[in-house]
Amino acid sequence: RDYASQLTLSCIADHWHRIGVDNVRNAMKCGLREGVDILAAQWHPESVDDATLVPGGISAPMMTLVRLPDSISGAWNNRKTSTDAKQIQDFLYRQHIEVPIKCVRGVLYARVSCHLYNCGEEFDRLARALTAMNKQ
Repeated sequence: RDYASQLTLSCIADHWHRIGVDNVRNAMKCGLREGVDILAAQWHPESVDDATLVPGGISAPMMTLVRLPDSISGAWNNRKTSTDAKQIQDFLYRQHIEVPIKCVRGVLYARVSCHLYNCGEEFDRLARALTAMNKQ
């Protein structure tokens, strides 16, 4: 058994309290908003506000679903399946990008989240990888 996570829990709690729990939450929320803006600007430049499944004001504060580029996300005449989602997720994994791809009512979304260790460059890398895949 690996007890590492249990042994470090007190250190993590101390770190959060040192930074301030509200500051941590705010940084995560702002980081996610930045990430969504990066993805939406590259995947849906003409409809940035419609890029997420749930509007930002009512979505979970540290996680959301961002619609993949229109040419691969699925539309009313080209519904996608969970198999399509898995193929894209596996493609991303081979690019060393770990992000779940979800199929909701026949449309594909990236389930993105943010923590203190994430940065905008990671969201940009995800956007570029799917844009490149789309051109293949």
